[in-house]
Amino acid sequence: MRIMMKGARVGFHQGAISQLPANQMYSAADIQAATGVGQDMIKRINAYFHEIKADPEFLTLVLSAPHSSITLLNEFDALRLGIYVMDPATQKVITPSEFRR
Repeated sequence: MRIMMKGARVGFHQGAISQLPANQMYSAADIQAATGVGQDMIKRINAYFHEIKADPEFLTLVLSAPHSSITLLNEFDALRLGIYVMDPATQKVITPSEFRR
């Protein structure tokens, strides 16, 4: 069970592979190697999310987040993704199933 406190924000950012110089020529082998690194990174992130039983949409959130800043998840999106939200003032937990009704 994942619980987020009301008013909190969960942040996502994307890892970045070091930037390659734009003014350089790259061979097909260079591009193939870079593509392999990117695919391997996606596989590892996806395996981690599968291991922690996270909604597959988390992968979309991470991949759509810029590496230079953070994309913040609000309470609405948290509930939609199966994260419980607790109101510390009332000590009440809003469940994703309550949200879906």
